[in-house]
Amino acid sequence: EGVQARGPKVSKYTVDVNSFEQNALPLLGHSGSGISIIVVDEIGKMELFSHRFKAQVMKLFESDLVYLLCTVPVQSIPFVDSLKNRTDVEVIEVTRENRDDMIDRLLKVLDSKINN
Repeated sequence: EGVQARGPKVSKYTVDVNSFEQNALPLLGHSGSGISIIVVDEIGKMELFSHRFKAQVMKLFESDLVYLLCTVPVQSIPFVDSLKNRTDVEVIEVTRENRDDMIDRLLKVLDSKINN
C-alpha cells in the first residue's frame, strides 16, 4: 500500500506545501539589478496554501523592477481578486478565439511596459 499523503486538499489532490515552497520560492526572486520579467503559472487555490508564496507574490507586485505575467483562475478567490483589482494590473482573458494571437499580444504589452 502507498503512503497516505498529508496536507491540504484541492479536489482529489493533496498539496505538499513544503515541497512547493522548496521548488517555487527560489524561482520567484528578483536579482535586484535591472528589470525582470517573471512568469507565474499559476496563482490558484493550491499555491495559496503557502503563506510564503503569497508574501513573495505581493513583494513582486510592489517592485518597480519586476513585470509579472501570471495565470489566474476565472473563479473568485479573494487574494487573486485583490491582485486583479489593482490599478497597475491588466487582466487579459484567454479564450478559444484569441489564444492563437496571445503570444504576440503579451509581447506587445510587456514591450510597452519595459520601454516606457
